[in-house]
Amino acid sequence: MDHFYKLPLDCISGIISLTSPPDAAAFCVISRHFKSASDSDAVWKKFLPPDIDDLISESSSTPPSVLPTKKKDLLSLPL
Repeated sequence: MDHFYKLPLDCISGIISLTSPPDAAAFCVISRHFKSASDSDAVWKKFLPPDIDDLISESSSTPPSVLPTKKKDLLSLPL
């Protein structure tokens, strides 16, 4: 039995947010439960700078309010 399913999704998301963006993205292949946790905004906002909305508006014609997730915010930043 997989004991991770007993943990609340917020707890798993909190643990995943302590990793790196590539590691957080890799958690999605473990199970549906981990995919839900690794796709949450709680995970991805930890990797974003506090001024993410300003950065996106300066580098993109898409307003930040149109981007649905923090994961997409992170992926939209210029490298």
